Amino acid sequence: MKRVGAILMIGVAAAVILAAVVGLRRTTPPSTATAPSPQAQPAPGPAPAEPDQPFLNVEGTQLSGADAQGRRLWDLKATSLQVDRTKNIVTMNDVSGQLFENERPALAFRAPKATFFAASRDVQLSGGVFGRTPDGRTLRAPVVRWDHRNAVFIASGGVIVTQRGMSIRADRLTSDAAMRRPRFSGNISVQVTQ
Repeated sequence: MKRVGAILMIGVAAAVILAAVVGLRRTTPPSTATAPSPQAQPAPGPAPAEPDQPFLNVEGTQLSGADAQGRRLWDLKATSLQVDRTKNIVTMNDVSGQLFENERPALAFRAPKATFFAASRDVQLSGGVFGRTPDGRTLRAPVVRWDHRNAVFIASGGVIVTQRGMSIRADRLTSDAAMRRPRFSGNISVQVTQ
């Protein structure tokens, strides 16, 4: 029963998040609207949110992104998230997730923070990102941004990629989700390891 309740709560949270991000509003149809009674007092309730406060804050949730054909591109899981309807963004804390290529996990990652930009459908991980491919290559960078339009990620701020026998450092890395075609730029150094 607890599992069904948890699944129901996740479904409700996802629906609320989707409605908030897309900007759907609930209104009363004109035919059923009534004038307030002069004797009616407004019911006490929560104060309206301050402009700088998030519209929604959900504890423990997941977001996923897909391409135009419905193929999963990324999953994010977080301990909490906030939706800012005015900026059209979702901010997540204590994040873990995956990038996918052809529906298969390509890069597992974790980061202190992630921001989903609804307008561009980009995702930015920040605060120190660590990633690992299924074959054991690792990525460390202060910031990693998934560029939805070009289906690549850009790691910046001092990137370190390690793989068997080699460590590569650079200012920036642009790559496909599986890191099969990485392009390094800025202050590149390669160290051969044992």
